[in-house]
Amino acid sequence: MIFVCRRCQCVTTWTLFFVGLVCSVTQAQERLPLPSEADRKHVAEEVHHPFRTEFEAANDNAAKSSLAKKVLSHASRESDPARRFMTLKLALDIARSADDMDTSVAAVKEMDRVFQLDLKSVQAQLNALRIRKREQIEAEEKARKATIKLSDERPEASGGTASAQFKPWPEGQDRIIYELPGMFDAVQLAGNGRWIVFHLKIQSKLLFFDIGQREVTQEIALTEDDVRFTATSRWLYIAYPGPNEIERWSLSTFKKVATVKLPFQQPTEVLAAGHASTGPLLALPSGGPGAFLDATTMRPLPTVIHDRQYNRQGEFPDASRAARARASANGKSFSIWGTSGSPAGFRTLMFGRRTTEMYYDHDSMGYIAPNRTGELMFTAKGVFTYQTKPYANNDEIRSQSFHLPSVDSDYSVSVARDDGSKEADTARVNIHVRGKPEPILTLPKVTFRPGRYSDFHGREDMPLDLRVFLFVDAKMLITLPETNQIVAMHRVEGLP
Repeated sequence: MIFVCRRCQCVTTWTLFFVGLVCSVTQAQERLPLPSEADRKHVAEEVHHPFRTEFEAANDNAAKSSLAKKVLSHASRESDPARRFMTLKLALDIARSADDMDTSVAAVKEMDRVFQLDLKSVQAQLNALRIRKREQIEAEEKARKATIKLSDERPEASGGTASAQFKPWPEGQDRIIYELPGMFDAVQLAGNGRWIVFHLKIQSKLLFFDIGQREVTQEIALTEDDVRFTATSRWLYIAYPGPNEIERWSLSTFKKVATVKLPFQQPTEVLAAGHASTGPLLALPSGGPGAFLDATTMRPLPTVIHDRQYNRQGEFPDASRAARARASANGKSFSIWGTSGSPAGFRTLMFGRRTTEMYYDHDSMGYIAPNRTGELMFTAKGVFTYQTKPYANNDEIRSQSFHLPSVDSDYSVSVARDDGSKEADTARVNIHVRGKPEPILTLPKVTFRPGRYSDFHGREDMPLDLRVFLFVDAKMLITLPETNQIVAMHRVEGLP
């Protein structure tokens, strides 16, 4: 239809408008159907494989951002719809892991341009990315303007193993055994990895084993023996399920600073925080949704859960006494799984002040231990990304050993598997770079039992990831044998 006006240029204007409109509608109609989930799964490994070496070498956000742009550009050369979609998704995942929101937005928009995506899902994705970008800008501006004010409660040093004073290692000794004054029931890292904190339930106390001094140097008496505890770089937190209260203690003075009522009607069963972070705390009650708590006020933070499995706003998970949770050292990512049913579940949370990304895979992983940056998840079944996707050659890894992250570096350790030696009290432990199968150093006889088939289930209160710790700064591997009363320290020399 042509609209005629007294001025001929109006005819031209309206004609061009309708031509553009028709072209836009035609273009929208030519978008490809979304490939089926089966087709996407079929090509996922093929799509990832060409970029795996570059991803393993990308150790910082700048390198990951560059790789994300490369993958995004490569997507346009894929003619198969399933491969093209999964390449775009890979670019999006890498960009998000690098906090590159601009490339993330570009990937989502390209998906929407090529495929027939649900409009609400696309808008939700873009809104979440814009919020994260705004958070980045605000954080950079805050960091630029901020002036650092030291309080009396801030430790003189950073609290990390890198700043701790290390005792000289005794001449001619490669192993030191330290006996605790009682059996421990739980452990946590604290103060940027400076301390291993032991809960002695029978004695109602927490003991602080100083990595640098190689002995217990502090203790805190508990008012009840049933507690949940965790720590950041500056603070220790003790939650009492009975009164449903949480206490904050200073790691420089070892004195209680504050006590508040937890914001749940049900008792808190799970508490987790990054030992080298300034928060947040992950708190999960029984029978109701949990929350992230501010590290200072211990009040809930207003973050919204974005469920990546269904691409919609999700609900905060709850917990039971059988639930387990871990936090990356920097406090950015968290893992959650159960121990009372099968499968146990593989759930991760990537924390954001406004939006927290939640991923899930319906599988049992044994333990799920984030590395220090939160990018990788070390499990009894191998090494995965925080998006629950395979990172390493996991079939080869799990047939031979169980991998665990280092406390303070990109190294990882593996405990050799030997299903037949149930009475063995020593194991071979290898040290690797970021979960790669090839070891760079081997400790042939470590005071700890070999890995076993039962480690795939991870139903114990203290699975492997709470019993084997590599401290690269201290040049030491610590194992906690299942007698639950000794700390075995092994000298580690020769790391590149």
